[in-house]
Amino acid sequence: MDDLIDATKAYVKRYMSSTFFDASHDYGHIERVLSHALRILALERTTTNSNSNNDNNNNKINNNRNDDDNKKKKKKSEEEEEEEEEEEEKVKVKEKVKKPRVYDADVVTLAALLHDVGDKKYLPSPADSGSGGGGGGGGGGSSSSSSSSSSSSAGAEEMVYDFLVRQGASSALARKIQTIVTHVSYSGEMRDEEGEEGDDDDDDDDAAKRRRRRAEVLEECPELGIVQDADRLDAMGAIGVGRCFAFCGARSTSTTTRDTTGGLDGGDGLEGAIRHFGDKLERLEGLMKTDAGRELARVRTERLKIFRSWWEEEVEEVEGSLDVVP
Repeated sequence: MDDLIDATKAYVKRYMSSTFFDASHDYGHIERVLSHALRILALERTTTNSNSNNDNNNNKINNNRNDDDNKKKKKKSEEEEEEEEEEEEKVKVKEKVKKPRVYDADVVTLAALLHDVGDKKYLPSPADSGSGGGGGGGGGGSSSSSSSSSSSSAGAEEMVYDFLVRQGASSALARKIQTIVTHVSYSGEMRDEEGEEGDDDDDDDDAAKRRRRRAEVLEECPELGIVQDADRLDAMGAIGVGRCFAFCGARSTSTTTRDTTGGLDGGDGLEGAIRHFGDKLERLEGLMKTDAGRELARVRTERLKIFRSWWEEEVEEVEGSLDVVP
């Protein structure tokens, strides 16, 4: 597994060095997301172990209570015992604790490293294909033309799977990582929640199906929640501020901008970046999937709000000064 992770790091580093990426989405971002993901993983495991210990203590207490109850039952009629047993079964069903999530550290690591591979924001348009910039190098030594081909929209949804299988990963592992990567996107989650804007065919039933499927994926691949939270943490706090302005600046001069940016395309300048705080970045805390992620997000959300308040204060000062200029 170490060899696979090392090969993945090398591949992603080449991939993110493409001229189609900018400072908001570079290998530094990947390293930070990986760091956040491993931190969340450690915190979630600590919480799970603590809860398990508490459950064990509660079970001991309940067992002692059951012993006492059994002694009392001997004095009761068979009919009363049957009624109590039925009630106990109902209570057990109601109090059934959900099985704690079990995380695979290798899956978290690989998914965090590969989470931006195939991101539609940075795939070359057909006009750019073959220009040599191609959305990320393929597995070692492929030509620029084949890299561009493998980075096309048609193959984007299988890029992670194909790479991992080429590196010797099992089909099951490669498919799991590809599934996680496919579902990390904020904009994808919002489309599932709110439906495609202007799509008359996207009725409530379709949206409900997509939400159910996303919930199923999270249940089947709990590592998705960790990687999602890690990616969103990097969009928050002081680093999130820097990335937001970097992305806005890059999009304002890019010839490959598409409407896949979650509401930020750089066309509104600095004011557009600030609006993006309220439109998306400050909402991320409420979308966190893990307890650890929510706690970390709370601190970073406050930093976003403080920065925005400073911005608004300085803008008001400038506007106020212009109002009194003769």
